Amino acid sequence: TTAPRIAEAVGWLPFLGLNLAAGGLASACGLLMLRAMQRMPGSRHKMFCFINLSRFYLASDLYSIATACFLVNMVSRATICIVEAARVLDAAFAGAGGCAIALDLGDGRIVCGEPRFAADALVLPASMLGVAALVVPLGFQGLRRIAALQCFALSAIGSMVLMWVGLLAADPVVMRPVPAVAAGPTAWVPLLTDSMFTFALAGSLPAWANEKRRDVSATDAIRASVGFVVLLCFCVGVVGGVRLGPSPLPSPKGVLLERLSASASPWGR
Repeated sequence: TTAPRIAEAVGWLPFLGLNLAAGGLASACGLLMLRAMQRMPGSRHKMFCFINLSRFYLASDLYSIATACFLVNMVSRATICIVEAARVLDAAFAGAGGCAIALDLGDGRIVCGEPRFAADALVLPASMLGVAALVVPLGFQGLRRIAALQCFALSAIGSMVLMWVGLLAADPVVMRPVPAVAAGPTAWVPLLTDSMFTFALAGSLPAWANEKRRDVSATDAIRASVGFVVLLCFCVGVVGGVRLGPSPLPSPKGVLLERLSASASPWGR
């Protein structure tokens, strides 16, 4: 969701270049980690995680630092995913019922937001409970058991990008494309942090390597997945960051995501 705003702010060339660099670095680090796992004693018969690798290869002080950094990274990524998923559910609730439902923890009342709540409100949104109901059962499943769900998620994201392009082509507007370079390196900090979170796959690779089939090439899988993410981020950022001019359709000016969220098309919303 941040890719269109970042691409519009920095330009498509830095956006693509830094994502390619981050993806290449993530691939190299991932392959290096898998090679390190293979060299550990008993690697053919045991299942290792990131903590096992740190404990085996690093001194005690560095192990503590690496474990703390790993924990902060995983918690941050999980928090971002949970918040983004809850925002989607809040928007769905607001679109279906006129408001997003939540429990006010101060007095126990059921309150509504449209779809956001007051900044000083302490609430437990129904969207958070919905995310928990979806995520917690999946957390007890192995990666192989939810492979079909992962394929569905990838297909849904790809279909969403194609749908954006189709809706943009059907909307007769004056487009102002994302410039090649829109700002200097000092404005690239959000892009750097976003790329680091997007391609921080090394921490989750051991779990995948433990459960993948032996006939699956780790090198090909990592290259294909990182390449797909780079292509997807570029499409989402550049297409979503296109600034639109006046349109005869009942939708406001602004970037594509704003246009789609206010469009008359239920698919766009």
